[in-house]
Amino acid sequence: MAGLPQLAFKFYGESTMDLVAATFKTVLEIAVRNECVTCCIRSYLIKELIDEMDGRCKKEAADILHNRKLFDLTLDTPEYNIILEALILLDRCDEMQGILDEMAAAGVPANAKSNYLVKTKTLDRIYLHSKHLPKSKLNSDIRRNLDKKLWVKAARVGDAILAENPTPQTIAHVLEAYVAANQLDKVDAIVKSMQTAQWPVPTLGGIMFLLKHFCRREVRADDGKQVIVDVDRAFAVYKASKVQGLTIFHPKMLYPVVMQLGEWEAAVDLFLGSLRADATNPPHLAMRTTKVVRTEAFHDVVRVCAKMRQYDAMSQVVHAMVVAYGHEVYPTVFKSMWFDPVRYSFHGLNGVTDKNRSDLLDSFAAAIVSCLQYVEYFDPLS
Repeated sequence: MAGLPQLAFKFYGESTMDLVAATFKTVLEIAVRNECVTCCIRSYLIKELIDEMDGRCKKEAADILHNRKLFDLTLDTPEYNIILEALILLDRCDEMQGILDEMAAAGVPANAKSNYLVKTKTLDRIYLHSKHLPKSKLNSDIRRNLDKKLWVKAARVGDAILAENPTPQTIAHVLEAYVAANQLDKVDAIVKSMQTAQWPVPTLGGIMFLLKHFCRREVRADDGKQVIVDVDRAFAVYKASKVQGLTIFHPKMLYPVVMQLGEWEAAVDLFLGSLRADATNPPHLAMRTTKVVRTEAFHDVVRVCAKMRQYDAMSQVVHAMVVAYGHEVYPTVFKSMWFDPVRYSFHGLNGVTDKNRSDLLDSFAAAIVSCLQYVEYFDPLS
């Protein structure tokens, strides 16, 4: 498309294709990409090419946006993101809120790119990674060194990549190199950056790599016990995923981390997020949670809420599982808690008075009864 947008516009104009959502996205994308690539090429290519391309695509983008109103198009997040880019390109940022309102009314979720565009109102970072720009040799260098297990050399290449661009698309490779070279201070710095602001490039690959690494279990040398590699770093990565607007589709590996740290809010958030993901993804997708895994996670989250005496949250989880999403739950989930109330009611407390013990047990019993009512009286098939 780069350098030849007019051929694409001419082809579409002379064709008999209807303006459906996919065609709308493609044609508008051609206009936006070529205008933005033109700006980027200024620093790299021939002036004559720039003079020929300047201004044409902006007019096409404006015309395409206008024509959208003539058709009843059903758009998804990628199409709306292209519209946001076009509005920035045309210096019509005051219209961006209207697009967000339209997305909300249509039930179309904004993603990290949508939020970045609205927040910064700039395309600079988006097109820093354009496939039309010269590719850095460093990207292939780091992968080659990783494949050869040259960890220190790979980490040095990672340093060079970050020096060129602090939010590279190859961040997963950079993180892999730093972990392999045991340069965890650099990993911490990257995670902190992800906790501070949304990145303009996908971060899921890097975040999932870190979660798998820090959440895995290893045998401790002094006593032979299996322990989580690094609970604090794993939780820091989870917090970064929240800022990046990511959903952890299979959060099972994180539950031991948040339970060990007593982070009940994170446990509830992860579980409810997995329920939402299951409800919105088609049945054939592999990312859907199995019944066994979902039930195990449910048991874990209910127990951590009970131990932290967060009974409202516990009821919320049961309500979501049974009532909101219609998943089957058996009363046996509360059996271990019912027959060991002291372990759950007084967890982490010292010097509890008799009066406090009585009050805590009353609250615990009331919460259990409330949850059992959801389980007993709601029929998922009704």
